[in-house]
Amino acid sequence: MHLRTAFAPGRWRAAISRHATGATLAFSAAIVFFSATHCAYAAVDWQQAQHDAQRTSRSESALDPAKLALVWSAPGYHEPLIVGNRVFARGPTGAAFDVDTGAVLWQNAAEAGGGRSAYANGMLVRAQDRTVGSNVFYDLRVVDADTGVFKYSVPLPGANTGIVIAPDITTGQPVAYAGGGNRGNVLAIRLGATSGTTLWTSANTLAGGALSILGDSLITAQVDHYYRIDRATGVVTSFKNGALQGGLPTVTVVDAQRNQFYINDGSGLNAFAYNGTGGAITQLWNKTGIARGEAGVAIDSDGHLYTTNDQTLFEIDPLNGDILDSVNNTRYSRTATPVVSANGVFAYVAASGILGPDVIAYSRSTLDPLITLSGDRNTPGTTYSGLGALDDTHFIFDHPDGLRVYQVVPEPTSLWVLVAPAILLRRRQQERERRPNKGDTPAY
Repeated sequence: MHLRTAFAPGRWRAAISRHATGATLAFSAAIVFFSATHCAYAAVDWQQAQHDAQRTSRSESALDPAKLALVWSAPGYHEPLIVGNRVFARGPTGAAFDVDTGAVLWQNAAEAGGGRSAYANGMLVRAQDRTVGSNVFYDLRVVDADTGVFKYSVPLPGANTGIVIAPDITTGQPVAYAGGGNRGNVLAIRLGATSGTTLWTSANTLAGGALSILGDSLITAQVDHYYRIDRATGVVTSFKNGALQGGLPTVTVVDAQRNQFYINDGSGLNAFAYNGTGGAITQLWNKTGIARGEAGVAIDSDGHLYTTNDQTLFEIDPLNGDILDSVNNTRYSRTATPVVSANGVFAYVAASGILGPDVIAYSRSTLDPLITLSGDRNTPGTTYSGLGALDDTHFIFDHPDGLRVYQVVPEPTSLWVLVAPAILLRRRQQERERRPNKGDTPAY
């Protein structure tokens, strides 16, 4: 924190010296207030892929994107989570960093590989394979988020690529849902403090690599195959069963407030409605030509959708799929889902020759550009599937070379603004002291 003085050092030292007795307490209180205002740890966490169990890519952070400045980086580390004052990421090791300074809080080489992590109740959870002789085994691994120390593991029946965590509907305990890819299994595992318990397994769905929560259900999709899985029982209901098989999982994005969800695949961007009580799933609309299928959508607090293709960032009406606004750029990524905050929309701009990769932040209300967060100009183009994470005061760019952490730079505050009220108070006190009390005899 830097305090800019409003007048020459010699003069302000003299002024403070003259009034130090009366100003000390007020000045100290001002400093404490200023520090608390600008240095408090984040209250808005980013605990799993695309922020939450609904995969909205939305943070309620009210930070001003235009005031972001690069403060530290972590080469080789990716897939950041932000919880309190910590950033969790994986690279050469599993690691935790201080969100403000980048100081390494712990590292664990055994946590370097495997699938993307999610956070719940002081635990980091992910799927990982291990080889014993010629055999490959799969586990759900749980480590202590405070220390990085391994806690326990739960066997998985096969390769699982996607994890989403949500509270159990009846007990409130965290449950990890782990899903495989084509013809994979989906499991529900209750996460205890010292062990995990498998609640159910749903086998041989033609999807499962990407899971999202909608009330009592898991929604999962892959090319031509969409499923709803009951969170309490594991019972699977198919609501699309086409002829195609294979391909990459499609991330389902859920708007829990409106009981709608969105699937963006080769058939276009599709909107569905579900009443959350085991009833029918109804398709609301389908829009082709907006996105290419690789990128998901982000949802803002008004329900508006944001997605990109090779050339355009779209803002889309959730009621009918109509385009509300758009911005053109020939280097948008069609694989990276935008990130949305209370004030901004962050879109990934892919590398091209000596340019990029970058993230451009736009005003959420107008889609006017606010700031470009630049990557290394020497970085070659890289296939990219993630954008980063947000909290109250930070944006973390998951750059192909590693994490780049930007922080809101507070406005410089004049020292005079802080101490002037106290000095004025002291002057008034001195004036009162010089006034004669009632009943005193004037001196001649």
